[in-house]
Amino acid sequence: MLAELPCKHTSLLVQLCTRHCPFNQYLHHIQKAESPICTACSDTSEIVCHYLLDCSMHDIYRNDMYKVICSGPKALSTLLSDLNAIKVLFTYIHTTKQFE
Repeated sequence: MLAELPCKHTSLLVQLCTRHCPFNQYLHHIQKAESPICTACSDTSEIVCHYLLDCSMHDIYRNDMYKVICSGPKALSTLLSDLNAIKVLFTYIHTTKQFE
């Protein structure tokens, strides 16, 4: 599955799966951010699950993902493991400009 993805996407997918990606919760943990709070919505800690499934600032972009996967308790694992969902995931990431 990973062989089908560009190197940049493979790297980011591994970071998302291991929760070692540049979100404020992790950056705060390694003392690279002052606060773990999401800078987009200021509601809660910025973690993988929050960014992908909950952040109110990205609700509009999330609708396309939910056309491919169901929203629910398995949504995160589907996004990070199903090839069709992963393709939609990277469209979401590109649209939200989170990692630029």
